[in-house]
Amino acid sequence: MSFLDVNIDIVWSFDLGNIYPFKYFPTNAIKIFHPVDEPLNDFAFQSAKGADIIFSVTREILEKYRDHHLPGYLVNHGVDPRFLLNDDILKLSRVVIGFSGNLLRPDIDREVLLELIDENSQISFRFWGSFETSSANLSGNSDGDTLAFIEKLKNRANVSLEGAVTTNELIAGYKDVSVFLICYDINKDQSKGTNYHKIMEFLATGRVIISNNVTSFAGRDDLLLMNESRSDNKGLVFLFKDVINKLDEYNSTGQVAVRRRYAAENTYRKQVERIDGILKQQFGH
Repeated sequence: MSFLDVNIDIVWSFDLGNIYPFKYFPTNAIKIFHPVDEPLNDFAFQSAKGADIIFSVTREILEKYRDHHLPGYLVNHGVDPRFLLNDDILKLSRVVIGFSGNLLRPDIDREVLLELIDENSQISFRFWGSFETSSANLSGNSDGDTLAFIEKLKNRANVSLEGAVTTNELIAGYKDVSVFLICYDINKDQSKGTNYHKIMEFLATGRVIISNNVTSFAGRDDLLLMNESRSDNKGLVFLFKDVINKLDEYNSTGQVAVRRRYAAENTYRKQVERIDGILKQQFGH
């Protein structure tokens, strides 16, 4: 396939499989390479060949493409403005922990997650995301360990498995959440604990977030409360307890406003405007 005869001003590629190489597009088009996931094979690196500029959501990804000698810029994940809730956080009458993501993924820290659930039996945990292979919209395991983990979740009285839902259903469900939880084993995690798109959606609600270590938010306790260690999540259990004991403080009006304001500055429109400004600076139009 070739687009050489088509009038194209900008080629904006998120392709990590090198399915549509830049050589198939007009030479006078500005070619943007924008990897948002970790490059895991040669195809991912070949995809950058012919690009004029690179954007990514982590410094670690940008560093891996350094040999291409491209101007590189860090632009965080964007967020759908519909996630920007304006309800009063103080009206939440009970503690609800929210977790979103494919539960069939092998990089979830299952041991620590189950420990948190069992040690906090008085707290409700709501999970959004696939837990059955038949309804999974993304890849996931269906081995014995994964199925055993799902059964354990099903058997916990304080756990509610919501399954895969629409964006509007997810937004509606988030209104009842007082604490968001991210619990991945970064040694198994594809992104190695560098950044997650869901963080921006959580921030948009203003609720406090408890997470495994995430390098992109280092030093930003005002946005994300993280486990300090990058070797294990043992500290996550103690962090969880501290947050629950001081929940009114962590979900104070001021702290909620800080998180929402950060998300509002990173909507998809805002990110496109940033990228447009960089392109004008780099290429003059």
